[in-house]
Amino acid sequence: MNIPVSRAEDYERFVEETAAAFPEHIEFVGNHLASAGAAELAEAGSMHADGFIKVPIGPEDGINDGQLRIHLWLPNRQRTGEPHSHPWHLGSYVMHGVYVEELPQIVPDPDGLFEVHTVTYGESSDDRDAVMAGERARIEDAEIAEYPAGSYHWIPSRIHHRTYDSGGMVTVAAMSPRFENFSQFVAMGAGDFDPTISDEDIDAADQLLRDAI
Repeated sequence: MNIPVSRAEDYERFVEETAAAFPEHIEFVGNHLASAGAAELAEAGSMHADGFIKVPIGPEDGINDGQLRIHLWLPNRQRTGEPHSHPWHLGSYVMHGVYVEELPQIVPDPDGLFEVHTVTYGESSDDRDAVMAGERARIEDAEIAEYPAGSYHWIPSRIHHRTYDSGGMVTVAAMSPRFENFSQFVAMGAGDFDPTISDEDIDAADQLLRDAI
């Protein structure tokens, strides 16, 4: 399948082009999920620190060409939940569940409780290194928004956001090419996160797919 993913750096153009392509994306992903099991998807994907299995669909060179992915958000999965930014624009369609997001303000503050970390990227989206930037910050909470099944969510590059466990969710994510080789996240410490996709994770993903399809 020739997957049309917007390469536009202009955010409004990215949204316009991605919105036009999403019906085709959604149909393709729906057919794919109906035929692929959770174990097959997990083998093709990897675990994100926010507690979802990310499964790339294409193009193969997501860094330069953008990428379409399936995100399987597992309920009650260990996750960091840290405010973070992306070096790409992101659009999502919520196939199942409720996408819950906050756009907190990250305010530099030498007495702040949070450490600012810079993530540098290598040749793939999974090739990354997080380094504490030596700065501290405080977080000013913002209103939490909910996006139910059937709705779209958009966020431009460089904007910090954090997501919340809403009990399981499936989203179709369209990402622009990477515009820079770094992003940020803020945290009170290094935190614990196991990126291994366990048998329990696969069982949870399997149940999620049964609920979604």
